[in-house]
Amino acid sequence: MEFHGTGRVFERIDGELVFLLLWITVHVVKGGVVNFNPILADVEPSELETQFSKLDEEVPAINMNYLDLQALRRFSEQLYEDQTSFVVGTGFQLKVNPKTQAVDITYIDMDQNIQALENLSERVAGKPLSEILCRIWMIWKEFSETWKGSSRAI
Repeated sequence: MEFHGTGRVFERIDGELVFLLLWITVHVVKGGVVNFNPILADVEPSELETQFSKLDEEVPAINMNYLDLQALRRFSEQLYEDQTSFVVGTGFQLKVNPKTQAVDITYIDMDQNIQALENLSERVAGKPLSEILCRIWMIWKEFSETWKGSSRAI
């Protein structure tokens, strides 16, 4: 098994989260490579501390009832079938690299995305339908890669 990005990520987050992420990924990966680099890929250097705090806050949201080997086997099957999935109740998204079968771990700040949608909702209230559809199209384009195929999760 090969891991990428563990030095950058693991030295800065809670040990319990490190264990949980390793437990999940080791039991779902089929390609032998787990890449943690995407967790920090889009984070500005000035925002790293905030990102690490957000990651640590996800620990209580991980439901331990779904981390037994049987559940993780089902999750692995779903992940490789759909190419992406979330750890339920968290912003951790696992994506399969179709060429290598490696698993990339990303983090999506759900609270931030919900706030952005709420702000959009306030801005479009009372606007013409054509303007609303144009804004929705722009948002869909922005988020489509992030959410693509994410219909299943553990």
